[in-house]
Amino acid sequence: MEMAWQKRKRSGRERDKEASQVAKDALQAANEAGSTVRNLYITFLLLGVYIGIIIAGTTDRQLLLISYEGTLCVPKPPGTHSVPAGLR
Repeated sequence: MEMAWQKRKRSGRERDKEASQVAKDALQAANEAGSTVRNLYITFLLLGVYIGIIIAGTTDRQLLLISYEGTLCVPKPPGTHSVPAGLR
C-alpha cells in the first residue's frame, strides 16, 4: 500500500515539475514577445516625433517654393533657391 501511495505522490510531483516547466516556458515566450513589441512601439514613437519635427519646422514659404524637378523634395540651404518672379 505504501508503494502505491508513494508512486501517486511521485507522479504528482512530476506533474508539478512539468507544470512548472510549462509555466517557465510560457513566461519566457511572453517576455520575448513583449521585448519585440516594446522595440516596435519605441520605433513607432520615434518616427512620430521625427515627422512632427519636420512638420513643425516647415514654413508656408518653404511649401510655396518646392521645386518639382526631382522626385525627392530636399530642402536647399537659404539663399540658394530661385524665387519665382511673382513672389519677389
